[in-house]
Amino acid sequence: MKANKKGFYERYKHEQKAKEKEQKIKEKYNISDEKTIVIEQKTKIDKALSNLFKFIMIILKIIIYMGIFILSSIGATILMNEALRTTFFELLNTIM
Repeated sequence: MKANKKGFYERYKHEQKAKEKEQKIKEKYNISDEKTIVIEQKTKIDKALSNLFKFIMIILKIIIYMGIFILSSIGATILMNEALRTTFFELLNTIM
C-alpha cells in the first residue's frame, strides 16, 4: 500500500529529476525556455509489443511482395507462350 502512495518528499524528488532531465535535453538540443518538452517513457512491454508489431508488418509485406511477384511471373509466362495463351483465353471464354 505504501508503494502506491508517495509522500511529498518522494514526489518532490521525482519532479526535480524530471526537471533536470528536461533541462539537460534543452541544453543538448539548444531549445529555448518557453517551449515545452514532453518526454515519453516506454515500458519494456510497450517496446516489445512495438517491435513485435513491426516484425509482423515486415513479414506481411514480404509475403505480399512474393505473391505479387509469383502471380506476375505466371501471367507473363502465360502471355509469352502461345500454347498457354490460347488455352488461357479459351478458359476465360468458357467461364464468361
